[in-house]
Amino acid sequence: MANGFGSLYVGSSGLRGAQNAINTTANNLANLNTVGYVREQVIFADETYNRIKDVTTRTNMQQNGLGVSIGDVVHIRDIFLDKAYRLEEGRSSFYNTSYEVVEQVEDFLQELNGMEFKESIQELWQSFQEYEKEPENSTNQNLVIEKTELFLTRCDSLYSDLISYQDNLNEQIKDSIDNINKLARDIYKLNSEIQKVESAKLETAMTVRDIRDAKIDELATYGKIRVEEDATGFAFITFENIELVGTDRAYEIELRKDDHTGFYTPYWKHLSDKRVGRYQDVFNLDAVISPEYDSDIGKVKALMLSRGSEYGTDEYLNGDDNDGTPYKELKKSSIMEVQSEISVLFRKIVLTVNNHFSPLKESNLDTITGTLDDGTTATFTYDNGTVTYNHIDKNGNEDIFVFKDEDAYLDRVDGKVGKTYRKANSILILDEENASYGIDNELPPRELFVRYGSDRYTKLTAADGKVYYVYNGERVDNPSTHYSLSRVEVNAEIRNKAGLMPCYTKNGAVNRDLSAQLAQAWEVKDMIIGPDDTIPCNISAFYDKIVGRTANRGSAYHSAGLTLERSAAALDKKRQEVIGVSSDEELTKMIKYQSAYNASSRFMSVISEMTELIVTQLR
Repeated sequence: MANGFGSLYVGSSGLRGAQNAINTTANNLANLNTVGYVREQVIFADETYNRIKDVTTRTNMQQNGLGVSIGDVVHIRDIFLDKAYRLEEGRSSFYNTSYEVVEQVEDFLQELNGMEFKESIQELWQSFQEYEKEPENSTNQNLVIEKTELFLTRCDSLYSDLISYQDNLNEQIKDSIDNINKLARDIYKLNSEIQKVESAKLETAMTVRDIRDAKIDELATYGKIRVEEDATGFAFITFENIELVGTDRAYEIELRKDDHTGFYTPYWKHLSDKRVGRYQDVFNLDAVISPEYDSDIGKVKALMLSRGSEYGTDEYLNGDDNDGTPYKELKKSSIMEVQSEISVLFRKIVLTVNNHFSPLKESNLDTITGTLDDGTTATFTYDNGTVTYNHIDKNGNEDIFVFKDEDAYLDRVDGKVGKTYRKANSILILDEENASYGIDNELPPRELFVRYGSDRYTKLTAADGKVYYVYNGERVDNPSTHYSLSRVEVNAEIRNKAGLMPCYTKNGAVNRDLSAQLAQAWEVKDMIIGPDDTIPCNISAFYDKIVGRTANRGSAYHSAGLTLERSAAALDKKRQEVIGVSSDEELTKMIKYQSAYNASSRFMSVISEMTELIVTQLR
């Protein structure tokens, strides 16, 4: 028994090592169903060795040791699987969030107000078909008014639902950013705690690491992250390529609120200067969404793209920019796209009806100057597609309005289908030759849909006594003068007295051509749903296209989300094979360590008996 009682040290170290291994295995079994728990494994190491004789040419080195020790208790993790899993989780979150938004929009279109909206379009068309039979019949006239009001109500309801959902997504973005900031702060604190525990290199902060890793997994669902851990156990994290958790702090993301919409835009507080209006946005929403560029990652980006930057209008869908910028912006947002498409459909119906009830024509004049009913003078000027209105009131105050360069309902195609849209080449005026009259036989004829902020015509009496009814276009500076959702109502005069609805010729005969053209105009296939649509359709089919395109977008998101979910699940399964606790494996280890403990115990008993025998015999 070299070194005296050295064998006792060997036996006791075996007992301690086996007992620690049993405790670790028991802890693994106790956390078998604990979410986020990473199994622990005991790493044994040799205890101190005593050298007896150095190596020579004739003998090997002789040494004896003091048994076994616990070298470390380690987390069993695979950093490459963690990285791959977090990436797939981020992508899955992006597409699943996008799909959830589209699914909700589909509900608005098909199951909630959507079906009612489609029915209101059909019923309005049917009312004009009845109106065509007897336009002078008050019952048919009132039916048109009733269905028109219903159509407006349901249009506004659908559009308002979409706006409310945008606001809901906006709040989700705010909540998500709050969670990201909280996760960053928590991870930073956990980093510091891990460093404190492990600084003496006596133990590993197992539980703290489990909590931190679970928070990093959660953070990965919000955006693109990269994690690097240094030798001290500190995890540095970048979020969307900018440092989020650094050496000395967790950096904060703040929100910039749009004055018009109230929409939030996340930006980096430490890289921005609010005093001069310079902001470093967190997300690059102009990037092409593609796995190739790692730009399809995270819930927050999906929420921001789906919400959009504005409320969608027909101007986005029919943007005149040569590079298609408005439409490109529109295509990023599933909600803005549907809002714009609904706005285009609404505007088409409104202008089709109004331009049949109160037709327009080109004056072939670039300037019309005349006197208003109050005796003041006004001038309309046409220049390169733009009309400007100039008026000086009795107090000498000058008003100058610029009207949008818009398509007018011009050019007769044939006697059956009325007119088509194109750009006007001069000032637009009432087409008195083809105008219809209400029961009062007065000009100008009343439009059915009126804008809140503008009359349809300005009456000007020229110096030669000729009267012009000049069309008041949609002003650039005043959205209330546009034929847009929530800015149009049924003409109060017609609503109060249906007989004022235009349906007679100047000589008092019923204008059946007007009602026939109006009913047939719904079948004209002159609508496309965007620059990428090559098949024109009529008013009824346009709504079906809206639903179909939304469904296609949702299907694409759903398919991508499912694929990425399966990929993330497969990676998580592999992760669990590494970090997860297997009851069978742990029970096998328990038996092994229990046997080792028993063996060490028997070894100690033998050494004790030998010692007792030697001491007794020496006596």
